[in-house]
Amino acid sequence: MMKAETDFQQLAERFSSLSPEQRQAVYKKIRAGGLGMERFPVLRRSESLRSQCPGSYAQRRQWFLWELDRASTAYHIAGGLRLQGEV
Repeated sequence: MMKAETDFQQLAERFSSLSPEQRQAVYKKIRAGGLGMERFPVLRRSESLRSQCPGSYAQRRQWFLWELDRASTAYHIAGGLRLQGEV
């Protein structure tokens, strides 16, 4: 594993331990600095985790499309949906 990948892994683990409020503060600072989330790497899963839960065909397709154009917002959903009752 390369040093940069190890550093990003450590950063991702540290970020995942933050509270939701702390994460929002980090997102605000990132946006205030003029950075987009596409500039940050998507970390590879460990080999053991990849074998335990492989991505579906649809997930692999989405990953491939993201690799082609990381700045694309084609699949972002800019809204929400609230369901009530039995599903």
